Amino acid sequence: MSTSDAIREAQRAILLRLSEEGRLTKEAVLAEAKKPDSPLHEHPAYNWDVQKAAETQWLAQSRRVIQQFKHECIVERGRVLELPAGPVNVKRGRTVTLRDFYPIRDGAELPSPTDDEARADAEEGEDETPPHEASQHFVSVDEFEDNRDLKVQAAATFFRTLRGFRGQCYLYEDLDADFGVIAKAIDRISGRLEDGKFAEVAAHQNLPLPAMAEKRKPRPSARDVAAAFA
Repeated sequence: MSTSDAIREAQRAILLRLSEEGRLTKEAVLAEAKKPDSPLHEHPAYNWDVQKAAETQWLAQSRRVIQQFKHECIVERGRVLELPAGPVNVKRGRTVTLRDFYPIRDGAELPSPTDDEARADAEEGEDETPPHEASQHFVSVDEFEDNRDLKVQAAATFFRTLRGFRGQCYLYEDLDADFGVIAKAIDRISGRLEDGKFAEVAAHQNLPLPAMAEKRKPRPSARDVAAAFA
């Protein structure tokens, strides 16, 4: 066993002990990690430089600021729609809550099903930023309408997070068979990503808008908003 493997096992042993004691909380893990002689003290997730740690925390909070802006809309086969004014009997599409902005990995490629699933596990929490994460920027959901390549990149970024739930879905399959259905769907998407079929379909589909809905109206620009408050 390598030194790094031995350290990882020692860290796992601490978490297991805390779990058996009913104390596996973020606070308890941090208390252990603060001990200079603890194997957790050297975990790469921790930065004991107070100024750098504060900067990391502020960046995490900035990410949450971006992600807190959401709106309700109608989605029909991947197209974001906005209903006309007045009462409408909606027969197609789904009313969902979407974030206004979505993350994209700078220079990221579509993930392969052979990617390390443990890496995907580290990215389960959408509000968490793993230390190894590549540089990101966020794009408005409005941009997906005119830029399919951008939407593919956003979907690939989301899929890396989604893959982190695959193993858990199989774990809970005995509680509800649909957990297994979700896991198998993730596997199927993996295959299409590897073959490039997902990117090809996403780039060329030209779905007609439902007759009962209109295309979303463009949102006011930042300049227009600023002028309104001037």
